[in-house]
Amino acid sequence: MVKHLFINRDKTLLKVENLAVSTSGILGHKSCLPFRQVLILPLSTVSDYGLFPGNLKENIVIDDLDIHTLVSGTVITIGAVQIRLTYHCEPCIKVKSLINPNKIQHKRGYLGSFLNNGYINLGDELLIGKKEFETIPYDIKERIVWFLDKQNVPVSFKQLAYEIGLSPGYYRAIPNLMKKMDIKYRNMVVSHKQT
Repeated sequence: MVKHLFINRDKTLLKVENLAVSTSGILGHKSCLPFRQVLILPLSTVSDYGLFPGNLKENIVIDDLDIHTLVSGTVITIGAVQIRLTYHCEPCIKVKSLINPNKIQHKRGYLGSFLNNGYINLGDELLIGKKEFETIPYDIKERIVWFLDKQNVPVSFKQLAYEIGLSPGYYRAIPNLMKKMDIKYRNMVVSHKQT
């Protein structure tokens, strides 16, 4: 069941009664990458670490279902809205002032993409469907390989970051990650100047 809802508007997290969503994301919310349209967090994560709902920048706080145990690609339904679970949210510098990011590895919430338009309301039930989409790897290097294995032509660093759901802050890290990868994958990613 949905316990809390939040929307990020102008860098301010606001508690709301419902979320209007579309396949592009949460309406009125800051723009998000396709695999990162929504962050769902169980109430147990909040309470286990002495935090308050909204502290981890989540959009939806659910009762104590351990959503982290679900497989990437599972489709859940909240109210009438279907959400494809993509991968666990990586603990980042934004939460470092509240908690050691290592403590909440694989507990920071589940990211997802909306599959239809609709509304999510406080009190809506969450139903777990079957796995309907392929699994997206959590590990960034594995996610890069997963994406590049599907490509027929080289892509730019920026396109790669966008397609695998990395925020702009990670763009500079991709060249260093690529240096450690097989030559096959290194040759598939080019700088902007070459594209």
